[in-house]
Amino acid sequence: MNRTSGFRIISGFLGNGLIIGFNVWQKGPLQNAKVRQALRYAVDRESILRDLLKGQGRILNEQVLTPEAFGYNPDLRPLSFDPARAKQLLAEAGYPEGFRITLSTPQGRYLMDKEIATAVAAQLSAIGVQTDVRSMDLGTFARGLVDGSFAMFLVGWQNSPNFDADTALQWFQSTSVYRWAGDKVADRLILEARTTVDPARRQAVYKRVTEYMNATQHPAIFLFQTKLLYGLAGSVQGFVARPDEYYNFRTVDLR
Repeated sequence: MNRTSGFRIISGFLGNGLIIGFNVWQKGPLQNAKVRQALRYAVDRESILRDLLKGQGRILNEQVLTPEAFGYNPDLRPLSFDPARAKQLLAEAGYPEGFRITLSTPQGRYLMDKEIATAVAAQLSAIGVQTDVRSMDLGTFARGLVDGSFAMFLVGWQNSPNFDADTALQWFQSTSVYRWAGDKVADRLILEARTTVDPARRQAVYKRVTEYMNATQHPAIFLFQTKLLYGLAGSVQGFVARPDEYYNFRTVDLR
């Protein structure tokens, strides 16, 4: 469209962290933190972003929070793709031959959701974790999240509408309606941040939350923050691609 006379594309990042969540409450290999850590090393996010999303996004730096959100930790760095390390961790966890698991995903909810899940499954299978992909409509998927029936799932947690860390991190508590993550440490830290009034202190607590999740808890494979793409007629001016997906037409003009 950029090459078509009279049209152009504008883009902006969606305030949504796309992840592969691990259900730590369901009996099985994912209850072992080393297994969860291994799966994080096993996924080549760069290749998925390049080949499937055509570069229209950026890799999450090991947190569900996006840079637009209060509480975002800029000091975390993305894990490197390291299948050898992944296999080593699996062996240390007692799964030298791997295991079989199902990755559940909605189809049509997120950009290339089923395709991303399929690519992740292939990469996990390459380290011995034979991964079956189960795709479904959004209603069925939402019910599965609530009843805790998924062992592993692809989901995007919104940081909007208020872009405060609690918007996304509340789903990582064991008290969440989606009971899949959380432990005593994460629960306590998230609650502490939620009940802290001073912004600087809240920011410091959220930093501890994201550091704990990244170094110890390993609740998910943190994938991408994808882009929003809009095709506009050349006469449209002032349209902004907002991370909350709201359309503010008060700034738009036709020229």
